Amino acid sequence: MDKLKFKIAAGLICMAAGFLFFAGFSQEHTGEDAFDVNKSLAITAVPVQLGRESYGLAMIDSEAQTLWVYEFNTRGQAFDQLRLIAARSFEYDRKLTEWNTAAPTPTQVKKILETMETQIQQKQEKKVEELQQLLEQD
Repeated sequence: MDKLKFKIAAGLICMAAGFLFFAGFSQEHTGEDAFDVNKSLAITAVPVQLGRESYGLAMIDSEAQTLWVYEFNTRGQAFDQLRLIAARSFEYDRKLTEWNTAAPTPTQVKKILETMETQIQQKQEKKVEELQQLLEQD
């Protein structure tokens, strides 16, 4: 079973490397666009473990701000096939500041830290006042 997992992982890595290698040559480049490194690296492929014995490939297009995930099927009639299992744009997700977060949320943590900072400042100011009063008494 470990040999099968290794073969799957190796296959996914080879597929990802091949995709990234040939993606740069698939479009006809002319003029100023002859070879733009940023455009050729816009898609990132990452092998992922989707479940206990399930593996796949996540593709991230940073230019179009999309993500899609393929599962490498190792069982059943569709043996040794890639299957698209998820795709979504993350363009607007990046603008969220809090979503599906358990307590304390980032806003709550910020308020706690601000309260602590205020208390520390108040204690320091009180100590300064006490020192000033002592100096005035002498």
